[in-house]
Amino acid sequence: MLITPEYGSMIWLGAVLREQEFEPDEMKESICNNCDLCVNICPINALENSEIQQQSCWDFAFGDDEEKQIWRISCHKCRDVCPYNLGSQNSIVKKI
Repeated sequence: MLITPEYGSMIWLGAVLREQEFEPDEMKESICNNCDLCVNICPINALENSEIQQQSCWDFAFGDDEEKQIWRISCHKCRDVCPYNLGSQNSIVKKI
């Protein structure tokens, strides 16, 4: 998961394609305290290794609801349980 101080784990990555070069942002130190709440709650164990099993996560968590004819997110547990899900400034970090 990607965690930022401002938004915690509640962010989505995207891309903008341009010919103009941008200056990169300064790298920030990790704010994750390795509590493993996200690892332990994942129903398909996609976070057990150092690299997320992205395809397994995607296949389980996202897709089309044929009946309602909408795209849906059926799993969000790792983000919901993260102590930083609203940003580190607003979170209460619990020791486990």
